[in-house]
Amino acid sequence: MYDVPAELLAAIDAGEDSLLELKEIVVEGAKLVVADEGRAVPWLARQLSAFCNSDGGVLVLGVADDRRLIGVPDERIDDLQRLVIDAARDGVEPPADHLVRLDAMRLPGQGGETVIVLKVDIRPDYFAVHAPRGKRPFVRAGNTTREVSMEQLPRLLARRSRLLSADERPVLAATWDDLDHDRLAGYHDARFGRPADDLVRFAANVKVTALDDRDSRHPSVAGLLLFGRAPLVGLPNAGIDLVVYGSTEPDTDQRVDTRQFEGTLTSQVDAVMSYLGASPHLAVASSKDATGRIDSPAYSLRALQECVVNAVAHRDYAISGRVRVQVFIDRIDVTSPGRLPNTLSPEDLFAGPQPIRRNQIVVGFLSQPATWPSGRAAMEGMGEGFLTIVRETERLAGRPPTVRQHTEALTVSLPARMTAS
Repeated sequence: MYDVPAELLAAIDAGEDSLLELKEIVVEGAKLVVADEGRAVPWLARQLSAFCNSDGGVLVLGVADDRRLIGVPDERIDDLQRLVIDAARDGVEPPADHLVRLDAMRLPGQGGETVIVLKVDIRPDYFAVHAPRGKRPFVRAGNTTREVSMEQLPRLLARRSRLLSADERPVLAATWDDLDHDRLAGYHDARFGRPADDLVRFAANVKVTALDDRDSRHPSVAGLLLFGRAPLVGLPNAGIDLVVYGSTEPDTDQRVDTRQFEGTLTSQVDAVMSYLGASPHLAVASSKDATGRIDSPAYSLRALQECVVNAVAHRDYAISGRVRVQVFIDRIDVTSPGRLPNTLSPEDLFAGPQPIRRNQIVVGFLSQPATWPSGRAAMEGMGEGFLTIVRETERLAGRPPTVRQHTEALTVSLPARMTAS
């Protein structure tokens, strides 16, 4: 919107409306602040989330309230762009950086000189409601930004299709070319024993792609996670962080190794399991007999695999944070963003298979052998995976795993077997 300087100048001259917000940026030493507003990030978070929750719009930074083009100092334009992206990513929940496009434009200012303004295009999000971190959502009403009342909130949530499964939603920042077509075709061949007649239609049928509210087709969250060329480009939180500690609690000074795993979900799981299966840092259970010391595995690799697969399959992809695997000398903790869905409690997991799943599409694919490069599914398809974790852990360690539910995360802790049998 307003991509041509003449169009932007005409819009600025007409003044603010439901699609346009103008603001002056003031340099205070090393800081950039918003005129008459103070700290930039909270103000930016309000504006960005309001446009996302409405019909989108344009935010022009470097324009005074009386529509004079003040501009931003040339040497600070990069700082301002980083500030906007930081606000969209860290100041808004769920993050909205994928909905933001920045364009530094040089326009004629006062006295004939040119100045740089930052044009921020914000696309509407028809599948989520965004809010400044820790605050209620905002919307755009005319030329003002207003907080949504408690009475309005249910209607806003309903309009944003919150009942649509998170993994079915389109990733607006991604296109068809962001999917690995050969990998998707290979999946079809492996599952059905023949090439796809129409790969584009097949992708739509199995919800690897999805339509937005303007009938434009994009990879779905599930499609990008499973068949994306670089899934983290569109879903920056969809990775696994692994840390090994030489202690029983997180301690920076006791870090032995750190790794980051990216790519498709199957490649992440395979890479994590390869590391855990071969790492010299994992605890081993040991005992002695007449022939000497006997070392045995301290963990069931099957239980670990189920735990890691469950973490990537059932996590909440609408909130920030990555899956985290923490290896301690006495246990391994696997933490995934998001609480248990609906009314499930940690105790419920030990009672048997649960029919409630957060990401039905992802789970369906991960339960099929055709999805995995090995040709063997690494996830239970009948909801019995957690009981496998319990049985395997009790068999080796003599006690079950523990489950801790945090404010916005879930941790499964697998105790190590300390003595070989």
